[in-house]
Amino acid sequence: MAASVRQVPPFASFDQWAVASDGRIAVVSVEPYRVTFFDTLGRRTIGPILNVTRIAVDDALKQRWREEKKQPVPVLVFSGGRTTAQSRPPRYDEPAEWPDDLPAFLPGAVLFAPDGMLWVNRAVAAESPAMLDVIDRQGKVAYRVALPTQSRLVGFGSSSVYLVRIDEDDLQYLQRYRLP
Repeated sequence: MAASVRQVPPFASFDQWAVASDGRIAVVSVEPYRVTFFDTLGRRTIGPILNVTRIAVDDALKQRWREEKKQPVPVLVFSGGRTTAQSRPPRYDEPAEWPDDLPAFLPGAVLFAPDGMLWVNRAVAAESPAMLDVIDRQGKVAYRVALPTQSRLVGFGSSSVYLVRIDEDDLQYLQRYRLP
């Protein structure tokens, strides 16, 4: 009997964590959307439940998800005693069902800035620019940052935030902005 492989549902998310430069750990929960901090002595600060506007999974989001899942991925190919690196499109199976709404955030969404603020990349509608919640030490949203169209957060400098902008030819440009 063949074993069945369970497909991960589209837009699935899970609780995520990040470590600040001062040793604090932030755990960001999906449901309910909130942040819990642990200091270096193990003391816990549970933030309030954060507001989430439900975004329906529409045809545009489904199409964007399909396109992302069909993008070539790097693979190592072993043949004739040689190893070569290639990019190949992964196997794609259409999901059996789609969720009704997006979660508050998707995988790979949390990152600490050097100033100790936690940045959470929110899940947004297909036509919307990336939106980030910037969380303070009490687990509250201090402010929100909308990124330029076709941009994503990739990291921080001591006083800067680094974004990658992708143009219509899929070329990527590293950009630096002053932290707010």
